[in-house]
Amino acid sequence: MKVLMISKDASIINGGDTAERLRQYYLTWADELCVIIFSNHYEYKDLKNGLHVYTTGGNVFTQISKAIKLGKKITENNKEWIITTQDPFETGLVGRKISLENKIPWVAQIHTDIGSPFFRKELKNKIRYKIAKKILKYAQGARVVSERIQKFIIKKHFIDDKSILVAPIYPETKIVLDNNKNENNKEIHILMASRLTKEKNILLALRAIKNLRTKIQNFTLTIKGKGPQEKKIKKFIKDNSMNSYVKIEEWSSDLSESYKNTDIFLLTSNYEGFGRTVIEAMTYGITVIMTDVGCAGWIIKTGENGIVVPVGSCEYIENSLKKLITDNTLCNKIKEAGKRTAENLPEKEKYLEEFGSFFKKIYDKQ
Repeated sequence: MKVLMISKDASIINGGDTAERLRQYYLTWADELCVIIFSNHYEYKDLKNGLHVYTTGGNVFTQISKAIKLGKKITENNKEWIITTQDPFETGLVGRKISLENKIPWVAQIHTDIGSPFFRKELKNKIRYKIAKKILKYAQGARVVSERIQKFIIKKHFIDDKSILVAPIYPETKIVLDNNKNENNKEIHILMASRLTKEKNILLALRAIKNLRTKIQNFTLTIKGKGPQEKKIKKFIKDNSMNSYVKIEEWSSDLSESYKNTDIFLLTSNYEGFGRTVIEAMTYGITVIMTDVGCAGWIIKTGENGIVVPVGSCEYIENSLKKLITDNTLCNKIKEAGKRTAENLPEKEKYLEEFGSFFKKIYDKQ
């Protein structure tokens, strides 16, 4: 079996960790993986061990048609192929067209919560949702990153439940540290880590932090990230004289040092596919507060191994932070439950085996 992947991730062609992760996920059970990446220039690279990468060339308006043409050429007259697309949107259109014309199965991957009304607020996402709604019914299977997404696409009858795999990308780290900093009323360190974009709603967290500071002062907030809202966030911090207890640091793909110095991890997104950083934080013995997105309600259960608050609620975030900062017993209880959850995450080998088995099942149905 061979896999054709349609992607927007330009980092793949550079090799490194991204390419190695693809080898682990696909080339343990597939003979070959060809990746077509949307890009404004054409390039081909043989990254060895069965991994081939092509970029489309062309502008934003022609990349879809170029990807279709290239994908059809790669897979023509050969029934050994299965297609997978990064999303059910632009790359999904490419996968659907190649699947239809060359009569090979297509697995759509869904990494974002298309069922969230907050996702569909932006015009571009409204259009993307309409595309997904139209083409997902033609997919032979779907890999989704949370039960939340699975339930939505079943409810909407996009794909049969037997053709859906729930497979988030769990953290590589399985270390569970004995993090006991939240004792004897020491200064509490809160961490947020994400791209600084509108949907991450960092400003909501800052409003909650500002209100909380008028009641208690023994905490700091570190925001690790970069993105289009950075100037607006920095302005809010400056205008509200928060620099003494809130700081922004550059994003890093390795957050291990930050986790080691953190008591509470805070996520305030309007929507998430999964929320991997939340699970990472739990592996370091950090208590989690998150909005009701991604893995909330599935892996993170409020009052048990974390605290889940309504999306957009400044008051709930403020009150939850206050509870954890002032109630050491509650904080430790939730933290310990979170560590047990992290310890019981699926082993990578089993996870990869299920991933490969799902694709083989879809392939064998053709």
